[in-house]
Amino acid sequence: MGEFTRWMLISYKKSVKASSYYDKYKPENIVDENVKTFWVAEKNDDKQWVEIDLLNLATVYAVQINY
Repeated sequence: MGEFTRWMLISYKKSVKASSYYDKYKPENIVDENVKTFWVAEKNDDKQWVEIDLLNLATVYAVQINY
């Protein structure tokens, strides 16, 4: 495997699915790169989930979650 040379955002504007969402806080907000938008699940419990389709196989070196 080659040397890691830079960060690359692979989730930007990709398709997103979620278990639920509340009001205007849609799952698509997760991948829009706007720190002023975000996703909120309809329920506050441990059964909520999010799935981002990256379209291709990818090696993920890091995950950043802002909250």
